[in-house]
Amino acid sequence: MFFVYFYYTGVTYTTPYLKGALGASATLVLLIGTIRTYGITLFSGPVFGAIASKVGSPSRVITVGSVLAAVVLLGFVFLPQKPAIAVLAAVLVIFLGFVANGVFGIVSGQLTEGKVPLEVFGTASGLLSVVGFLPDTFSSTWFGKLMDQKGNAAYNDIFIILAISALIAGAIAMVLLWYVKKHKADEPLDEAVADAGIVEA
Repeated sequence: MFFVYFYYTGVTYTTPYLKGALGASATLVLLIGTIRTYGITLFSGPVFGAIASKVGSPSRVITVGSVLAAVVLLGFVFLPQKPAIAVLAAVLVIFLGFVANGVFGIVSGQLTEGKVPLEVFGTASGLLSVVGFLPDTFSSTWFGKLMDQKGNAAYNDIFIILAISALIAGAIAMVLLWYVKKHKADEPLDEAVADAGIVEA
């Protein structure tokens, strides 16, 4: 959740990027900001939740979504910073916002997927919140300092950092998938041992 939340909140930097680096019109920036705030948020969570339910694994959806987010973020790095590509960038911003919001909306489902025991579920949820929201304590300061030092050139650094965060989030989700698969393979043996009345020393 730490890495998902990091790039999810970092997506907000795409709005000043459109205006400052690409010279997009105020109307376009306002439109994109409104869509991202009031449109995407309403639909991305339910859509990603439905996909995760159909797939049967939030982690699989998080992995794919995080990789897609990383690709788009790195795409911004290679796009020329010219007003001519402002519309294309705006479309990518909407897509990125949809993916980031959707992934963030299902990330806590990994607690259930990881079969966290009910007796410690509350504690696990609390730890998830404490660790998961830590980016709020440093990301704005870090990115603000980069922008003070480099101006519009800082956006490339910011997008690279966010892309790395997205890739790490996807990698950790894959680790959870491996963990669940490994322990699921062990379950029949455990049940057989229990049925046989064998007690481990």
